[in-house]
Amino acid sequence: MRKRTLTLFLLLVCVALAFATSAGPTLAGTGGTSGGCDGGTTFCWSNPSNITANDGTFATVTLGASGTSNELQGTNFGFFIAAGSTINGITVEIFKKSISGSSTDVDVTIIKAGTATGTNLGHTGAANNWLSAGGIDTYGSSSTLWGTTWTPSDINASNFGVQISCVDWVGLGATAGVDFMRITVTFTPPPGGGHRIIQTQIRNGILKQRPA
Repeated sequence: MRKRTLTLFLLLVCVALAFATSAGPTLAGTGGTSGGCDGGTTFCWSNPSNITANDGTFATVTLGASGTSNELQGTNFGFFIAAGSTINGITVEIFKKSISGSSTDVDVTIIKAGTATGTNLGHTGAANNWLSAGGIDTYGSSSTLWGTTWTPSDINASNFGVQISCVDWVGLGATAGVDFMRITVTFTPPPGGGHRIIQTQIRNGILKQRPA
C-alpha cells in the first residue's frame, strides 16, 4: 500500500511538471528611466531605448565619485499568458558592462502595474562589480515571485517590467552600460487550456511562437 501511494505521488508530481511551461526569454519593447538626477550624487542614464535589442549598443550612465544612477527601466515585454494560468516564477537577465571604473548594483526590482514592487534582488557589494568585458547577470528564477503575487494580466500588461540602478563602488567615478533586458516567465496553464497557450521567444531578434 505504501509503495502504491508513493508511486501515485510521483505520478502526480510528473503530471504537474509536464503542464508547467515558460514564455520567453523576451526582450523589453520599451526602455526608459525613472527618478531625477542632480549631476552631483545621482546621475541620469542616456539612450535608454538601446536596451530593447541584443546588439552591443548600450544605454549608459556616467557616475561621479560614489554617485548612483537613477532607475533604468525595461517594460512592454509583450507576453500573452492565458487567463487562469498560475505564475510560478520570473527570471530576469540583464547584460551589464563596466565601461570604465567600478560599478555595482544598487537595486534590481520588478515593475508591476507601472510601479517598482516586491523584493530587491540586486547583486550588491564589491564582489559583484560589473565586468569590464560585459556579461549577463541573472536575477530571480523559475520559482521566484519577487516578493509579490501575480496574475496573467499583470504579466501581459505593457507596464510590467524590471528596473536597475548602479553605484560607483570605488569612489573615483565610473561609466556603466546595459545592452539589453529580457524576461522569462514560468507558469502552469489553466486546466484543459494548455493547448491554447502560445509561447513567445526572441532569439537573435527573431520572434518565434509555438503552442505549449
